[in-house]
Amino acid sequence: QIPNLRRKVDSVRNRSKALLLGAPSILELSSLRNQWEELQDELDTTQGTLSARAKAIGKTLAELRSTDQIWQATHDKAVEREADPAILAQIEEVEDSIKSTEAKAKDRQADLLALQSDVASLNETAKADLKRIGGARTHVEDNLLRRDQPPVWSPLFWGHVRDAEIWQSLTEQHARQLEALTAFWERERDTVILQAVLTLLLGAFMFRIRPMARQQFQGDEEIAKVGVVFESPIAVTLLSSFMIAAVWMGTRYPALGAILAAAILFPAVVLLRRIVEQPLLPIMNALVVFFIVDRIREMLDALIVLPRLIFLVEAIVALALFTYWLRPARLHGIPPEVAQGRMFRIIGYGLRAGLIMISISLLADAGGYTSFSTILAKTVSTAIYGSIAIYGAVYVLDGLVMFLLRVGPLERLGMVRRNRRLVQRRLGLLIRWAAWILWISLTLNSGALLNRVVGSAQALLATALPLPSAEITIGDVIAAILTIWLTLLLSRFVRFALEEDVYTRIHLPKGQPYAISTLVKYVILTAGFVLAGSVLGVDLNRFTLLAGALGVGIGFGLQTIVNNFVSGIILLTERPIEIGDTISLDDVFGVVQRIGIRSSTVRTWQGAEIILPNADLISMPVTNWTLTDRRRRLEIPIGVAYGSDPRRVTEVLLGVARNADNVLGDPEPYVLFQGFGDSSLDFEVRAWTDEFDSYLQVRSAICTAIVEALAEAGITIPFPQRDLHVKTIVQPEAGDSPSPVPKLAPPAPP
Repeated sequence: QIPNLRRKVDSVRNRSKALLLGAPSILELSSLRNQWEELQDELDTTQGTLSARAKAIGKTLAELRSTDQIWQATHDKAVEREADPAILAQIEEVEDSIKSTEAKAKDRQADLLALQSDVASLNETAKADLKRIGGARTHVEDNLLRRDQPPVWSPLFWGHVRDAEIWQSLTEQHARQLEALTAFWERERDTVILQAVLTLLLGAFMFRIRPMARQQFQGDEEIAKVGVVFESPIAVTLLSSFMIAAVWMGTRYPALGAILAAAILFPAVVLLRRIVEQPLLPIMNALVVFFIVDRIREMLDALIVLPRLIFLVEAIVALALFTYWLRPARLHGIPPEVAQGRMFRIIGYGLRAGLIMISISLLADAGGYTSFSTILAKTVSTAIYGSIAIYGAVYVLDGLVMFLLRVGPLERLGMVRRNRRLVQRRLGLLIRWAAWILWISLTLNSGALLNRVVGSAQALLATALPLPSAEITIGDVIAAILTIWLTLLLSRFVRFALEEDVYTRIHLPKGQPYAISTLVKYVILTAGFVLAGSVLGVDLNRFTLLAGALGVGIGFGLQTIVNNFVSGIILLTERPIEIGDTISLDDVFGVVQRIGIRSSTVRTWQGAEIILPNADLISMPVTNWTLTDRRRRLEIPIGVAYGSDPRRVTEVLLGVARNADNVLGDPEPYVLFQGFGDSSLDFEVRAWTDEFDSYLQVRSAICTAIVEALAEAGITIPFPQRDLHVKTIVQPEAGDSPSPVPKLAPPAPP
C-alpha cells in the first residue's frame, strides 16, 4: 500500500506545484485541498495499522524476554544440580530458539519503524502542501476584487475554449473521482455495510411505527402537519441515513460528500412536498435542480473554461426564473392565506436576495472576477441547499419528538405526561436554534467567512479587560455568565423533575419536598458560582482566604443577614415550619407561602402578605397550628336561663355537636357545665374538626344549630340581667334629722 500512497502523493504534489505557479481559483484550490485531505486520511489509517502491528511486535518481544529469563534461570538450576547432559542440551536448544525468534521480531520491528518513517514523511509532505494551499487561498480571498481570469468578451477566453482539451480533462477528472471512490470502498467496506444495515433497520422501524403515529396524531390539528412525516417512511429513512453519512464520512471524502449532499435533497423534497403550499413547489424543484447543476460544475473544477460557461448559463436561467416568480401578476393568483404566510414571505425575501447576489455574481464572472463570483455563487447555492435540507430535517425531528413523547418510557414520565406541550415547545425551540446555527455556519463557510468570523470572535474573546490586579478576558466574563445561566437552568430543571416525577412516586412528609428542592437548588447554585469563579481564573485558595476575611467582616457588619440565612437553612432542615402551615406570631396569623434564603412570606386571612425574617421564626415563640395535623378544637360557650335542666341542656348540646358536619367522632365532642353566671347557667361545647381552613364556617354552622335546637327544646337563652336597688333617704327639717333621699345601689359585678 505504501508505494501506491507514495505515487498518489507525488501526483498530487506535482499538480499542486503546477497550480500554485499560476493563478489558481477558489474551486481549484478547494479541489486540491480535498485531494490532500483524502490522502491524509489514507496515510493516517496506514500509520494506525503500522502502529498497531508495532505494538503487537513490542508485546511479543516483551514476552520473549520474559520467557528467556525463565529458561536462563532453568539452565542455571540444571547446571547447579548437575542435570543430565541431554536435558541441558534441550534447554540450550530452547534458548537458541528464543534468541532466533527475538532476532526476527527485532528485524520486523525495524522494518515497521522504517515504514512508519516513510508514512510520516509522506504525511509531512501533505501537511506542508496543505499549508501552502491555505496561504494561496487566503491570498485569493484577500484579493477577491482583482481580476484573475480573462473576461468572456476577451479573445483569450474563447482561445481557451478552442484550445482546451475538454474531453481529456473530463476523462482525467472522472478517473480521479473513480479512484477516490474505489479507495473509499476498499477502506470503508465494513462501514458502508454497517450503514446499509442501519438504514434497513431504520426503515423497518419507520414502517412499524407509522400506524402508531397515525393513531397518536389523529384528531390533533396542532400536530397534524408534523404527522405527515410518518406518511413517507422511505423518505425519512433516506434523509436520516444520508445526513448521518454526510456528517460521518463526507468530511473525510469530499468526492463522496458532494454525492451525499445532492442525494440528501431528494428525500427532503419528497417530505416538503407534503408540507409546503402548492404554489411554492415549482420554486423548490427549480432550486434543487440549480443546486445539482452547481455541484456538477464544482466537480469539473480542473477544467478552466467549461465551469465558467456552465455558470453563465445557469445564472442567466436563474435570473429569468427569479424575475418570473417575483412578478406582481403571479402574486395575484396566489390565495391570500398562502401569500400572507410566514414561509411564503421568507421565500420571497430569499428570492429577492438571491436575485441581487446572482446578478452580481454573473457580472463578476463575465468580467473575469471568477474567485469573487465563485464564492458568491457558492454562498447562494449553499444557503438554498441548507434551507431545504435543514428544513426537512427539522420537520423529521419535530415529528419524532412528538411521537416519542406520546409512547414508550417517555410517556410514563410524569413531567412529560402533564407538561407535554411545554416539553414539545422547548425541544422544538432547541431544534430550531441548532438548525439556524448549522445553516449560518454552512453559509459562512461556503462564503469563506467562517474562519474569519471565528478568528475575529476568538480575538475579541481573548481581549483582556483593563483591571488593575486581575487578568480577565471578555471570554472569561462571557463564560462565567453562561456558566451561571446554565446553572440556573439546571437548578430549574432538577426542581421540575423532582416535583413532577419524583415526589409524585414516593411518599414524603408534608413540607419535606419543598425543603429538598430548595436545598438542592442552593447546592447547584453554589456549585455554579464556584465554577464560574474558577472560569474567571479565581484561585480557590485565595477564594478561601477571601471568604475567611469576608466572614469576619460579615460577622460584624452583616450579622443580621447571616443570622437570617442560617435560620432559613435551619427551617429547611429541621422543618419546624413548612409550606402551607398556619402559624401565629405576635399579631401575625396566616399561612406560610414561602421559605426563602433570608425571609419567609406569610399570607394572612385578610389577604395581606407579611414578610417575616427567618431569625424571628427561629428565636421567637411561634404557634404552629398545623405542624403535625390539620385538626382544630372548636370551643363554643353558651348560657341558658336559670331553671333549665342541666342534664337536658347537656343532652341537646351534645346531640348538635355530634350531628354537625365536618366534626370528628374521634375525639368525641363533649359538653362542660362551666358554672353559674349572673344571668345564666354557663356551658361550653367542645368538638374537633379536620377542616382547619374552614373551621370558622364549621363553628358558625354549629352555633346556628345550637340556637335552633335550644329553641325546639324550649330552653331559653337569657338576656343579661341587672338588679337595681332603690334606697329612700328622708330630708330633715331645720334642726331635725335628715329626710330619706333615694340612693342608687352600686351595680352588681358582671
